Amino acid sequence: MSDLTPANESERQRPVARPPRSAGHWGEEMPGFELGPPRRDIWNPPVFGASAVLLGAAALFRAPLLLGPIAVLFGLIALIRRQYALGAIGTITGAAAILTSPWLWAGVGVAWLYEKLF
Repeated sequence: MSDLTPANESERQRPVARPPRSAGHWGEEMPGFELGPPRRDIWNPPVFGASAVLLGAAALFRAPLLLGPIAVLFGLIALIRRQYALGAIGTITGAAAILTSPWLWAGVGVAWLYEKLF
């Protein structure tokens, strides 16, 4: 069985009957059932961490000035959401893609040249 389904019958959610308000009168609500408290053992996938790693790896090869900052942003969000390994890898690869971009250094060089000439 998977980890998402309870192993035994006692862990399953069971409907809890509402107490009756008064005989013959429903009041504001229709009679029905309520579920117990939600289960807390449901697996949450590391979406931001995985996205940061994929965007960082893609930024190393294509469009680093577009995908690199997005990878860094998703990596920082993943770190905040306690997805430490994937967040760190995504942040580092995004930053490396930005720092190794020829367009970034061409812009820095043009800005330096403009400052020196004018």
